[in-house]
Amino acid sequence: MVSMISGSDPERRLGALAKILKLLRETDNFEHLVSDFLESLKEELDYTVLWLGLYDRAQQYVVSQGYVSPQSHRLLTKNFTLTPGDLMEQVVIQQRPLRVNDLREEDRIGSWKELAEDLGIQGALLFPVRRRDVCNGVLLFGSSQWGQTLDVSDRTFISTVSGALADVLHQREQTQQAERRQDPGDLVCTLINQLKAITDPDDQLKTVAGSLLQFVESDRVRIFWLNPHSLEFWERLAASRKKTKGHKTFTADKPGITMSASDVRGIYQALSNRQILFVGESQGSTISGVPDRFTQLLDARALMVAPIFHYETLLGFISVECTTPQVWSEVKREYLATVSGLTGLMMPGSSVEAMRQKADADLQLLTGIVRSIQTDADWRKTLEMCGDTLCQQFAAQHFIVLSHDAERDGYNVAFQKVGTARKRLSLVWASLDEVDWQMLERSSEAIAINDLGNDLKLVAWRENFAALQMQSLLACNVSPGNAPEGVILLLDQSPRHWTKAESQLLQKVSQQIGLILHQWQLQRQTDRQENLHGSIQWGLKTLQETFQPEQLEKFACQHLAELLGITMVALIGWQPGDTTAEIGHFITRDKEFGIHPEIDIPVGSDAVINWALQTTGSIAIMWEDLPEETRHWVFAPPQSKFLLVALRTAEEHVPNGVWLVADRRDRKWTDHQFSLLELLANQFAWSRRHLRVVDSLLSQREALQTLNWYKHRRFDEAHRLLNLDLQRLSDPVSQGEGLPAQRQLQLVRQLSNLTAGMQKVIETEEWNLHSHHQTTPLISLVNRLMERANSLIQTRHLWAKVHNDSNVIIAGDLEKIEFVLFELMAAACLRSPEQGRLDIWCRPLDRNRLELSITDDGDVPEQLLTELREGRSEDILLPSLLDEPPGLHFGICQTLMQQLDGEFSLQKLKDNRMMSRVVLAIAGKNKAKPLPLSF
Repeated sequence: MVSMISGSDPERRLGALAKILKLLRETDNFEHLVSDFLESLKEELDYTVLWLGLYDRAQQYVVSQGYVSPQSHRLLTKNFTLTPGDLMEQVVIQQRPLRVNDLREEDRIGSWKELAEDLGIQGALLFPVRRRDVCNGVLLFGSSQWGQTLDVSDRTFISTVSGALADVLHQREQTQQAERRQDPGDLVCTLINQLKAITDPDDQLKTVAGSLLQFVESDRVRIFWLNPHSLEFWERLAASRKKTKGHKTFTADKPGITMSASDVRGIYQALSNRQILFVGESQGSTISGVPDRFTQLLDARALMVAPIFHYETLLGFISVECTTPQVWSEVKREYLATVSGLTGLMMPGSSVEAMRQKADADLQLLTGIVRSIQTDADWRKTLEMCGDTLCQQFAAQHFIVLSHDAERDGYNVAFQKVGTARKRLSLVWASLDEVDWQMLERSSEAIAINDLGNDLKLVAWRENFAALQMQSLLACNVSPGNAPEGVILLLDQSPRHWTKAESQLLQKVSQQIGLILHQWQLQRQTDRQENLHGSIQWGLKTLQETFQPEQLEKFACQHLAELLGITMVALIGWQPGDTTAEIGHFITRDKEFGIHPEIDIPVGSDAVINWALQTTGSIAIMWEDLPEETRHWVFAPPQSKFLLVALRTAEEHVPNGVWLVADRRDRKWTDHQFSLLELLANQFAWSRRHLRVVDSLLSQREALQTLNWYKHRRFDEAHRLLNLDLQRLSDPVSQGEGLPAQRQLQLVRQLSNLTAGMQKVIETEEWNLHSHHQTTPLISLVNRLMERANSLIQTRHLWAKVHNDSNVIIAGDLEKIEFVLFELMAAACLRSPEQGRLDIWCRPLDRNRLELSITDDGDVPEQLLTELREGRSEDILLPSLLDEPPGLHFGICQTLMQQLDGEFSLQKLKDNRMMSRVVLAIAGKNKAKPLPLSF
């Protein structure tokens, strides 16, 4: 049974405590200090056995330092290895004391159980010797009694002296480390001086390994080299601390350990990023930056790995290894990093002569490209020269130039040089995902993929790489910092390590090739713009020369399909005010795309129509965006792409048509195509509207001319017959005598005057109105108006009253004015309720104008009032209340009064009564006296 101890009496042993603390301060010999310390504790504490062990954090065991016991025992001088779960490890890790009731019965105490049986120990106390959060050792107190307790005083005493002992142990450890420690800077200077006198590379590497063995105190140091073409690390040197092994060197043909970069992918990527990796062990936990596969290959429980770089080129790495767990200090890591960097500087990948030759070849390549740009008109010959030189210089098999295709959102192969043993690539490559696109756009040098099987870059092109059985490549943007409109690929059929110098050279070459691509693309763009411009001009001219709406719609759809090279075009049209739309014309080049023209399309709820009407310009959608209701009248394959654009003219005109364009899933709509579609849609909309307006106006003109001709001929015939009857009445034979004869003559004179007025209208106003200036007293005008409206007033049982305080002389075309006034009076009577009230108000506005208004209890639609006040919509194709009576009559009255220099308005008063207001001109010389009128 195990339990935590508790304190007892805290008021004893002050003198003994002072004695022990003085002992710890003044004793220099550590062995005498331990023995005297334990003896002093034995005198003050009732325990049979006292034992002290120091904790070795690196080796994970407790080293015996001294003991006090009735008899000696071999286990009291033994080193106790800590295993997970035992009590001593628990004390070291948790740094808290433990009490054991019977040490002989405890299985978690290791060999102490045997020692307890031999020495007769039962109760025991394990007490950590710690300073701050660091455990320096363990004190063990053993008693022959079972479960001996510890009071507060004993616990305080032990805690105080163990803390003082921990300070002594810490100081001792610091002193030993200072004695063992060597200055890394001095060692590096010594190493540099040693390397100066050595010319053989293998001897230099041996010196580096020896320096690491000396400072780091490891069991083994290995140096691995990288074969860039096979992408494989091979062991070049191995150095061991054991003299029996010493140093071993290997060659690329006969290497030691070999490991493929794909087998230790994490190691290769970390080394390429200049990371130092380590595996160690501290307080039972493992810190690891490398995969288990790597540690198994090296057969090491603790190791540090540092890359060897020559400028930007990875040459290999240094591995410092231990067969036992190890804690790597920061100083050791820094020393390894310094030595690995020094190794890279003294071990260049090529000789000076080879580097000079390579620089000359690079210069010739770049100069040749520039010369070709300036003098060679055939850009393909220039790319052929670049491909041959790069494949030869880089030992690669493929050279490919890709040009971005904005319409398809992918890439086209502008040029390719492939090995004779491989099949040629597809001329169409997929679009890049967003991550790869941004990577090429932002990278200032070529992107290296050393092993396609272990790299996720350029995933969209993996099928193309697999078709050529390529395993590694360099890819670069021809214009770094900009969108990858052109991409250069250099490919190898096996995994390999692309150096920094190779990436930089390809980037420089690519920028020169980018000039060629740019010139070629500009020429293609110019040719395409010329073709499109000619096509647009031809199309617009044809649109303008087409005068039949059906023919116009058919031709416009055909022209759009040819110009954009699309699969389907459909025109959805409706008349202003209609609730349903219909398919005007559609073209499809694929049976998977189509329209059901017999289905009526609801204008207010259909998604295609509303999306187009709510968008300024064109809008792109997918087949999956269309709701189920829309799919009833249009069908297409999944993931098909659509463009919608409303047929708009001016802002005040209401659109009455939508163009629907569809194509397959791989279609990419470009800004140029959007602009082209919107341009044609706008021109088509104006041409279509023009034809509709012309047709509408011509139809109205034809109807009005026919109606006017008919009514005029009927009016002429009525005038002729009336004249014949008047002639008979004027014949003396038919006249009688007396009062009836006089009345007959008076009636004949009145009818003669009427026919004379009719004759003037027939002769002068057959096709145009003419103004006839007349004057009349206001009271006469009002009397005639009330006389004509009397039958309507009586029929509707209306109460009518005239309000007039003056009798001015009215001037103007009185016949037309009376018609206007009667039209307004009749309308007021007809909209008034039964037994309603009519008021006619006459008010002079000034010396030249008079206002005559009619108020009634009827109602007029608000829209009609608005159109009379503000005018009808600018879009004459929209239905209006002014197109039919009574709005039509009100509009004519308003126009007629304006032509007669008067005014007419219809408005609703605050008390909801309607007021018809007419402004008339007053004659210049008005001598009539005011006379009241009443009815």
